[in-house]
Amino acid sequence: MAAAGKFAGMSLNRDVRPVNAAGLLLGVCCLAFCFVGLNMVQPWLLEHHLNLPASEMGDATGTLGAIGQIITVFLAGATGALADQKGRRLVLTLGVVVMALGILVAPLVSTLSGLIVSRTIFSIGRTAVAACFLIVVADYVQENSRGKWNAFQGVTFGVGSIVAAVVIVGMPKWLLKRGWDVIDAGYATHFLMVGAAGVSALVLALMLRADGPREGVDHEGLWALVRQGVAQIRHPGVRLAYLAGFAAGANMAVIGTYLSLWTTGHAVATGAGFAQGLALAGVLMVI
Repeated sequence: MAAAGKFAGMSLNRDVRPVNAAGLLLGVCCLAFCFVGLNMVQPWLLEHHLNLPASEMGDATGTLGAIGQIITVFLAGATGALADQKGRRLVLTLGVVVMALGILVAPLVSTLSGLIVSRTIFSIGRTAVAACFLIVVADYVQENSRGKWNAFQGVTFGVGSIVAAVVIVGMPKWLLKRGWDVIDAGYATHFLMVGAAGVSALVLALMLRADGPREGVDHEGLWALVRQGVAQIRHPGVRLAYLAGFAAGANMAVIGTYLSLWTTGHAVATGAGFAQGLALAGVLMVI
């Protein structure tokens, strides 16, 4: 058995190499690019690909956001249990692939129903990814370094979010100035996010530690594992974590979902143009 290693001053668990930890952080950065970018550029789809009137965009945005949150609530425990049964690397990588499929479909649809389908696909993958990332931290990092790791991972996610806010949100405006039409600009922006997800999937598949079913878990049913997770709510620390996650998730859902909608609406009302409003959302997100 290999000795415990170090990564950026943090103590890793046995059999976890620094390259595994680096791969996890690179994956986080690429995925932040997709998480933030998709929500921020959503008004572009509603306006130009679906031709929704401004009076209906708020309801459509709320519906799409609610679907994502509902899927997270119902599938987070199941995907975590599936990672115990099949292995973290497999579930995490497949989750990223499903996310990429949802992003790919989004600009190709022309109705709100089609966009709901694409967001459902994306949310299934995102839920698997988010659940697995939390589990992998416990697998990779020793308890005395997990606080530092979470801070490190938060900074990495922030870097990916800032890049998304600058690149993804500003890309349609940049393309329009170079003669692209609004539909092709939407395609290119989403295909860039698909590429980022593809890079993330490749990094995770090649750099994460090879694993499989956890010892003793393969004999338990998936829903038995889910029930075990739900039962942990009786512990005060777990309850606090659930409540904190609920509050943080609600905060990010509102900011990520509605910020670009507000800025594009304001820009159109003042004559600045939709693309300018989307770029403004990126500036505010960075701030």
